[in-house]
Amino acid sequence: MFNLTPQLYKISLTSDSRLRKIIKDAKEKVAKYFRIPEYLLNSKCKIARLPEIYRIEIRFGNYIIRKTRRVGKVFGMFKPYANEILIDPENFYSEEHLRKTIIHEFIHKAQAILGKMYTFSRYSIEKEAYSLTEKLA
Repeated sequence: MFNLTPQLYKISLTSDSRLRKIIKDAKEKVAKYFRIPEYLLNSKCKIARLPEIYRIEIRFGNYIIRKTRRVGKVFGMFKPYANEILIDPENFYSEEHLRKTIIHEFIHKAQAILGKMYTFSRYSIEKEAYSLTEKLA
């Protein structure tokens, strides 16, 4: 029996000039906003399937009921320890959504450079990133 798992999940997208332009614009905007040199935002950008987030609820009463609810989809991820940004292929359906996701992840990169990622709560980091994404996009 053949193992089809690698073939099912293999992503063969290549970057073109539009994606490179979006990344370059995102770096410029984020560097200008945070007043840091643009070269500090250099990191590897990869396309990878990212997970969906589910919430599992268990209610006790006379019965145990397990309820799984889809909360959302992870469209982008910044991994500071590897200095890479992961972008989900679903972003490529909309150029505006792709632009916002890339800007959002470069904001996280800037937060790591400035040390905010290691001193502030996850909630405040995401709150800042979301508000800045809307402002810069």
